[in-house]
Amino acid sequence: MRRFAFAAATATAALLATGTAAFAAPPSNAGPPTLERCFNVEEVERFHGHGDQTLIVRTRTDRYYAVGFVGRCPNVLRPDATIRLESRVPSSQICTANDLRATIIASDFPQTCAVASLTALSAAEVAALPARDRP
Repeated sequence: MRRFAFAAATATAALLATGTAAFAAPPSNAGPPTLERCFNVEEVERFHGHGDQTLIVRTRTDRYYAVGFVGRCPNVLRPDATIRLESRVPSSQICTANDLRATIIASDFPQTCAVASLTALSAAEVAALPARDRP
């Protein structure tokens, strides 16, 4: 588990028959943003890469989010990685992928990763994640 500078994100886990997780927005995340689907970037406490295209973040209130990247973001898997999650809107409240900017820093090399999805994870989805992927 690693700590990071700023907070942020969302995405949903659905286990495949192979035991690997794919992330897609569940029906509960459809429609306009609700307070339950939003978080403040300053609340993010920990993160862990789930492959090089997904970041799992945990807030101080023990809410979990999956952030899906447009492409590969290999720095997220580096043991020395830190993350800077920033709001792209005037408030620090993150409700959609468009609200979020993610920069992963490893060995003093910053890599900005375009965010494709942001999904709140249910307790069942968090429990289904392999222990090594939970922040």
